[in-house]
Amino acid sequence: MGMLLAASPAAGAEEAVEPRVLLIMDASGSMGRVDANGIRLIDGAKEALTTLVDALPEGIPIGLRVYGHRTPNTDKATGCQDTELVVPVGPLDRAQMKQAIESFDSQGFTPIGLSLQEAVQDLGGSGTVVLVSDGEDTCAPPDPCEIAIDLIEEGYEMRVETVGFFLEDDPARDQLRCIAESTGGSFREVGSLGPLVAELGAIVREAVPDAGNFHLPVRGSTEPATGISLPLSEDRGVTSEWLEYSGFFESRISAGETVWFTVDVEEGRGLGVHGAHISDLEWLPGETLEILILGPGLEDARRVAPRRGADIVDLTVVGELLAAGHIQLGAFTATDFLAYGELEPEERETLYAQGIDESSYNDLWHGIALGPREAPNPAGTYHIGLAWHSERADAEITLGWGAWITRYPAELYGRVYVPRDGALSRSSAVELTPTRDSQPFDLYGLPPGEYPMHRWFYSGELRAGETRWYHQPLEFDEALAVEATLLRDEAPTTDSGTFGVAIYDEAGELLGGPYVSEPTVTVSAASATAGASMAYTGEGEVPFATTGGAWLAVTWNTPIEETAEVRLVVDVLPRFDGVTPVFAPPEPGASEQPVQPPAVASPDDSGSVIGLVAGAVAGVLLLGTGAVWWRKAAARRP
Repeated sequence: MGMLLAASPAAGAEEAVEPRVLLIMDASGSMGRVDANGIRLIDGAKEALTTLVDALPEGIPIGLRVYGHRTPNTDKATGCQDTELVVPVGPLDRAQMKQAIESFDSQGFTPIGLSLQEAVQDLGGSGTVVLVSDGEDTCAPPDPCEIAIDLIEEGYEMRVETVGFFLEDDPARDQLRCIAESTGGSFREVGSLGPLVAELGAIVREAVPDAGNFHLPVRGSTEPATGISLPLSEDRGVTSEWLEYSGFFESRISAGETVWFTVDVEEGRGLGVHGAHISDLEWLPGETLEILILGPGLEDARRVAPRRGADIVDLTVVGELLAAGHIQLGAFTATDFLAYGELEPEERETLYAQGIDESSYNDLWHGIALGPREAPNPAGTYHIGLAWHSERADAEITLGWGAWITRYPAELYGRVYVPRDGALSRSSAVELTPTRDSQPFDLYGLPPGEYPMHRWFYSGELRAGETRWYHQPLEFDEALAVEATLLRDEAPTTDSGTFGVAIYDEAGELLGGPYVSEPTVTVSAASATAGASMAYTGEGEVPFATTGGAWLAVTWNTPIEETAEVRLVVDVLPRFDGVTPVFAPPEPGASEQPVQPPAVASPDDSGSVIGLVAGAVAGVLLLGTGAVWWRKAAARRP
């Protein structure tokens, strides 16, 4: 079993890490050092632990192990065995945890490797370890990095998150980073007492998603340039489609003071800050509360987002909200989240493809800000300021607030293409997604139960002179429409052959007709579009039923030696006769004749087929013409 203790690995190597946490705290002799303010590191760490315990929700599964706290650093043989589980992992008992935190002091050596071995037993082989240390292991063997590697190789579902606390050398950083990265965790470094509790809380929040959005106490700096870095966590809640990272905090602000925090933001992302609740106080005339956001150059980076509240409020006139202890206060580097009716048709279609209809959009996301489409925000460090404008002396308030980084709109509304290279022959056609493996969405406001539609986006490689084959599974009542786009590095100087898409049935018969554009087009630009459909060619006409699905052939016929990207938008929707969907096979003896397709060469198994062209996706709506057709048909339904 390697160097680990004999604990049973978690059942199944692919099971997720259990949502329980073991804190491992360094109480070695070096934790007796003092910071710039004369506070011993061990005392600051214990205060952070106590504050964290007060902030955590009831019942969260957590435990505490301490090392180096019982044996002085004059006895290495005994001191290197000094690691103790002072609070077993279980539902949080605040009194028990606080009593344990008060019971230890800094003493001896740093047996990190042995503590990680013991953690396997503490967590039952699965969970998250949060290791806080001010230095590297002083007792190896066992080597802690090797122990971390063994954790994964021997099947334990454990992730180790490491926090370097006032580290003094690179070997310690390298060791803590190795421990974390070997188990899929991350390494953080804290060089002051203030941010420790926020870092620990962010780790716990991410490790136990059911813990919810508890507020972590953070105290800011008095200057923007020295703002306290906010530990935002990956958002895993119901807003994860829109938010990348988020965090919830609680800060004390003195009268007349602005406290500052920082957060790093990638280019194009939006940053939002929202004041949620405030301590009860009898407010004086002229007192205001303000949220500021400064950009990387310390410029005011706020943009107007009225539906999320003003960025400064008069505390004497906000009325009932303040009486209830809550306040509507917000500042954003992003514009307001667009109302559903303000979205472009292409954006609504892509939302449909993500399972988001108008009702869920309005119910869940009304007013959330996103990175602006125009003049995207630059990357860099942004500075968040919380200001209480007041003439009082020696007064403080407590503000509960949140910060989040939103996704860029193109990622929200835009098409996300799954890599899928087609095969070079029909017999080995690459399988596309069957509708039973995806959720339908409503089509132009029509109920998905009556008009289920499925959409997928694929991208692959296509060389000049090739035909690429795909197979789309279909049920009897399902129709198919395909848009193909050829994307080249540069436009040709002259027309360079043809590009296109065709649909065939199991017998190799060509199905359907044009869709969006003609199935075959001349390549005369860097991008072009072609489309084919076996869904309809005119009201009243229903293509014959297919068995075994349909085969898609994408061809680029040109003498130029070149490789390009091909993109497919594949829609599967109900077959329709212009009045009602076709949800049942025809009666025995009934015959449905296929619509006559445009003249095109028959395929053979080598993949040769006449080419069709695809164009720029921008501005070409796959269901643009289909929208009118469906709406007209729906209006005539009895």
